[in-house]
Amino acid sequence: MVESVDHELGRLIASLPAEQWANTVVIFIGDNGTDMNVIQAPYPMGHGKGTLYEGGMRVPLVIAGPGVTRAGEREQALVNGTDLFTTIVELTGHVLPIYQDSRSLLPMFTQSDMTVRSCLYTDVSNGGVSGYAVRDVRWKLIELDNGQQRFFDLLNDPWEADDLLPGGLDAEGQLAFDVLSTGCSIATAVSELPTSDAFTLYPNPATNEVVIRAPQATAVEVLVRDAVGTLVLAANVNARLDVSSLAPGIYFVEVRQGDALHVIKLLKE
Repeated sequence: MVESVDHELGRLIASLPAEQWANTVVIFIGDNGTDMNVIQAPYPMGHGKGTLYEGGMRVPLVIAGPGVTRAGEREQALVNGTDLFTTIVELTGHVLPIYQDSRSLLPMFTQSDMTVRSCLYTDVSNGGVSGYAVRDVRWKLIELDNGQQRFFDLLNDPWEADDLLPGGLDAEGQLAFDVLSTGCSIATAVSELPTSDAFTLYPNPATNEVVIRAPQATAVEVLVRDAVGTLVLAANVNARLDVSSLAPGIYFVEVRQGDALHVIKLLKE
């Protein structure tokens, strides 16, 4: 099947006129994990499609085309299929006004060691298995709806053959378990969309400030997170937010006043 897909994609690409191919980015992604009937070592049996194990969730993702300078490189960073929404929109030269659990992968096209996510969340309910999994770059916690838990060190056990919980956790493992037990917060998710005129924000690069126009003439609570969701600035301001302490990069600014909430993407150059 792999040979057939490779051949047909080759025919498709070869059919594109040169000027069209020069402006085409190819994104190839698998639709799910390996079927249980054909999964092979090193994945254990029962760790395939429809489960919360890596064999059921990890899929190939290949991106090639203009702007992708890291040809032939393998990327280890955590990404989610939903990240393709923002990536494709930004490839067209546009931006999304509000990001719903989607991170742009464009920085990875040219730079290694980039991180857009600190964790991944997956859930499944297919009759036989129901629950969710949370992982970071090393550790993974599986929580099943029947109360069972499994915990893995993916750095030393990438095939999830050794559940660490029965033998007890060392201090490092316990800390990771406690962190993942709180879930995987998505800094770009907006639980309640604001009305269009609730807030207006005007970044001013010349003064390193963001001017905030709020519904009321009272203080506004501001939280600024970086691209991986880490809180880097918290303040209560009346009209102007000083961002001079922020390094160049992409940030998400959450402003709140009473029940009104708004999130914008801020690019500091």
